[in-house]
Amino acid sequence: MNGQIAICIGCGCTDDNACETEFGAACHWLRVDYAAGLGVCSVCDAHEARWDAGDRSLWFGDPEEEDTTELLLPEDEAYDETLAHLRNRRPT
Repeated sequence: MNGQIAICIGCGCTDDNACETEFGAACHWLRVDYAAGLGVCSVCDAHEARWDAGDRSLWFGDPEEEDTTELLLPEDEAYDETLAHLRNRRPT
């Protein structure tokens, strides 16, 4: 890891602010690309298929749902702002 923080495309957790699993442990990366600063955490395994298909959009919801109101694409104006905000979160 070259000092960059990755963000989960499913829930928005980061290396510094991980999800808690149902067993109380921290999540881990199933897929991660530190150069892009994105990944899929173990809590968001339903997003692995999107990742494997090349979809790196931030989607804070269920990938099976048809409502895409919370989908942020890299070309959206708020995408970079959202990434910056998530990278600057501190663990709770």
